[in-house]
Parts: sequence; structure tokens; C-alpha cells
Amino acid sequence: MPKQLQLLQGAYVARSVIANAQRCINLYPERNTEDAEVPITHYLTPGLLLQLTPSAPAQARQYYFTTLGQLFMWVGSEVYYVPNNFVAQLVGSISSNTGYISADDNGAELVFVDGVNGWVVDLTTYAMTQIVDATFLSYGANRVRYLDTYFVFSSPTGNVIFCTNSNSLTFNPLAVYTKSGYSDPLQVIAVTHREIWALGSQTTEILANVGTSNFPFAPVPGVFIQHGVAAPDSLATWSTKVFWVAQDNWGQATIMMGEGYKVEVISTPAIVQAISEYATIADAVGFCYQQGGHVFYQVSFPTGDATWVYDVTTNFWHQRACADAQGQLHRHWANCTAFAYGLNLVGDWSNGNMYAYDLDTFNDNGTPIQRIRSFPHDIKGLSRRMHLRFVADMEVGMAQEAESVDWEPLITLRWSDDRGQSWGNGVLQRMGRQGQYLTVPTWNRLGMARDRVYELSWSENCSTALNGAFVEVAEAAT
Repeated sequence: MPKQLQLLQGAYVARSVIANAQRCINLYPERNTEDAEVPITHYLTPGLLLQLTPSAPAQARQYYFTTLGQLFMWVGSEVYYVPNNFVAQLVGSISSNTGYISADDNGAELVFVDGVNGWVVDLTTYAMTQIVDATFLSYGANRVRYLDTYFVFSSPTGNVIFCTNSNSLTFNPLAVYTKSGYSDPLQVIAVTHREIWALGSQTTEILANVGTSNFPFAPVPGVFIQHGVAAPDSLATWSTKVFWVAQDNWGQATIMMGEGYKVEVISTPAIVQAISEYATIADAVGFCYQQGGHVFYQVSFPTGDATWVYDVTTNFWHQRACADAQGQLHRHWANCTAFAYGLNLVGDWSNGNMYAYDLDTFNDNGTPIQRIRSFPHDIKGLSRRMHLRFVADMEVGMAQEAESVDWEPLITLRWSDDRGQSWGNGVLQRMGRQGQYLTVPTWNRLGMARDRVYELSWSENCSTALNGAFVEVAEAAT
């Protein structure tokens, strides 16, 4: 009698694969209703649908959608306004060509900074000017946020937070705050729930508007967070939540989520182990977006060449990756995001292309997306068992995107008999032509093992979803 192999979590490759060796790449789990046949179904992560190609390929540094409904993008040293026909219009050039851009607006002007310098864009005329105020130039800034009629800036080099005058782009030299709760230097700020999170390298303070003269924000009494930020550009917000790659005095870097005045570690021990093996994590870049009823925090580690995604809706992790011309997987191309004109738009870190994150696109701008899902260990004590049959429980017959109705997508099964340490060659099976919804991908006569780990993979240009699998085994004679 076949038994069901269920997939009850996201990516989890433990420090020792004998404990867990479940890869989950370019698939995200979604919980089903209580009366469903299986508790979890894995869906395809979105593909990349090209919207525009910049005239000069460079790093896509940031997208920002103003409160007036205007999309701006930063590609290399160029600043563009992008209307809803996606014909980019050059606004101006800046002195830097790589690195994080931070932007915000007050409904009349857009202010952005690149870590050192700052600029203002008039949202009516699109005229761009550099900020030359002496107070600003004395500090520089890596973040700007608009809050309670003030533009608020963080300066890690100056170790201060400073702001403009109310309803103005002028500066008061006395409108400055120095992080003082602990001796670690300021790294970056975030704004959520009309409060400022001032993240240092090891601790975090939260400031609220108390209406004092000069600098109107002050620390909230009794609130202090004993975790700082290891990668300032990993900082991202969604609603009242704050996400970042964190560091403190006690050990390895983790990934954290904060809300209100509470924070929690959301990275699993497996992810902590994975990021600890990267040569550096200081260059991590993160953003949040919402799609298909899920909220995702996506964080890429350029040096580690990896992208991890936390699903806020389910609390599950998965990996995302894009393939090169040789089919090798690397960190995902998406480097920044904005929801504009009804689309989840992302920018390519390698060439500046603008894509839509599209759930109905099953490739990355024409490049196949490799979907990989490993299963839990299939073990029963020390018994050797014959694996007679493996049946993938998945949606099939969805090859509508094929140029020919005779095209039939394929899926590969491979397995490990040494507890996840090494893998055999994959074996192909059909997933059904268009309309063949009752096709059952099945593999027979799969040998013997005491502890087996199965893994499915495919990269076909069609829709599908994975519930799990059924496996039929029999006790071996010896």
C-alpha cells in the first residue's frame, strides 16, 4: 500500500543532512484548509516578464513609486521617470553608479540619497538639483524618510540622525540626534508606525515625535532592542513590520522581524548556518513585496551568491535562484522592487532591466526557471526496503504556453541512499500534454535503501503545483 510523503515545511537543509536535507528552490509553500487532502501545496514562484531595457545597462539600484503615482528608477548613475507606458525618461545623472539608493517624497518633491550625497526632484517639472546645504554636506546620508512633515536622514559616517525644518527642504544645524543608548555606531534608520528605528551595529533605539524644538524626535522611554544590523541594505519594511539581517553581542548573525517594540528571530538554524558560511554578509540587500495573498521578505547575499525568501504569511522559508547560460544557479536577479501601475516591478542587479514579477510567467525573461523540491528522509528503523514505486502528486496537463500541442513537459526524479550526502543521476518522466490532467508521473523499480531522500526538479514553461508524493515500499528479505 503506497504511503504519502508530505511536504510540511519550506527549505531546511540542516547542518547535518542526516537530520534534514530539504531544498525548496523557486517554489513556495501555501497552507491549505483543514479539510484538504494535504496540508501544504507548493506553488511556482513568479517569473520575470520584461517591461523595459535601459539604454545603458548597469545595476538597478532602486525603484520608488511616489504618493502622486509616478515611478522613478535608478540604474547606474542615471535617474529616470517611468510612466505607465514604460518608456523611460531621463531625469538626470548622479556621481555614483553602484550601491543602495534611498528615496521618499512629500507630495511635491522627491528626495533621494546614495550614501553620501543627496538630490531633490520636483514632481511637477522633474527638475533635479543636488542638496548643497552645509548641514547636509557635513554629514551625508544613507537613508531618507518622510515623517510628520520632516525629511529625516541617517548618517553612519557622522553617527547621527538629522532632519529638515517642518514643511521645508531647509536644515537647522541643531536638528541633530546622536544615538546614545549604547556605544555602537548608528548604521541606518527605518520608519514604521510613525516611529523611527535607529539601528546600530549591535543595538536599536526607537524614536517618536515628542515635539521638542530643533530635533523633534526622542527615544521612546523604556524601549531598547538588544540587536543591531549586520547589513544595512538588508533593512526592509512592510506595514508595521521591520526585517533585517541582525547582529548582536552574543553570536552569529540572524534574520529578524520587529513589530511594535518586540523583535523575534525568523531565521531557522539551517539558514543561520548557511549565511555564516558566506565570506561576508555585510552586502546583503533586502526588500518586501506582496503578491497572491502572501507577503515576502526577499534578501540576497551577493558575496554568498544566494537569495533567501521569508513568507510572512506562512512563516516558511524558500530559496530563489536564476540560472546562467550553463544552467548553474545563482542569486536571484531582483535587486529592488516597487508596486506600480498594478504590477510588482523588480530591477535586475546585473543589467538594469525592469521586470514584472508575474505568477503567470514561467521563465526568467526567456531563461528556464529550475524548480527543485527535496523530500524528508524516508526511513524505518534499520530496515532495508525495496522502493517499488514513486508517484508525484502534482498538477499536470497545464502545457498551455507551448508552441505546439504535441509538446509534453518533463520532470526529473533523483534520490540519495547515503542520507543526503550524494545523489544519483536523475530519471525523467512525463507531466502530460495540454489537457491531459490525469497523467500520473510515476517511477518504478527504484532499488533498495535503509534511508532514502527523494528530490524532484523541473524547469518547464508551464504551470503546475506540487502536493507531495506517494511511495510504495516492501521489506527486503535481508
